[in-house]
Amino acid sequence: DPTSTLSVRLARVQGAASTVATVTQSEALWQVAIARVALDGSGLPTSITDVRRFVNQVMSWRQGSNAADWSDPGTTNYLVGNVEMMSGSAIGLISAGTSSALLNVTFPKTFSIPPLVIGTVVSVGASSQATVVDNQTESASSVSWVARTADGTNVSSNTTFVVNWLAIGQR
Repeated sequence: DPTSTLSVRLARVQGAASTVATVTQSEALWQVAIARVALDGSGLPTSITDVRRFVNQVMSWRQGSNAADWSDPGTTNYLVGNVEMMSGSAIGLISAGTSSALLNVTFPKTFSIPPLVIGTVVSVGASSQATVVDNQTESASSVSWVARTADGTNVSSNTTFVVNWLAIGQR
């Protein structure tokens, strides 16, 4: 209800280094942690950490070997928050007489750490040769693929290809 009164209150726990801010709503009480605030001895904030977990959270767990790089394989389970998904479609060109090309995509918004990126070729232009993407490298702001003909032969004419991609990572 957009007319509901919302209030934010901070409560300092005696001897605690930080407290959690809660949001309350009139009539039906609900609480959502939105920030962790560290206070100095006089009660003034020294740092604020965003701890929001959104209701529309796409995922809450992921598995890998590196907390700071979602593409590293492994079996360690990580509880994640602030997950964001971005997607797009990019066009590349394999020049006549070659069998591969580099395709670079810059994400619409930079992630906080390198995300997990999935890309697939969805169409190929003038050539009937099958095209695949591999040798993926990603950073928090971009991804690069090497697109190549599946059989390794050169294309006889300039060949465009389209890659649809999905990136999942932390804000």
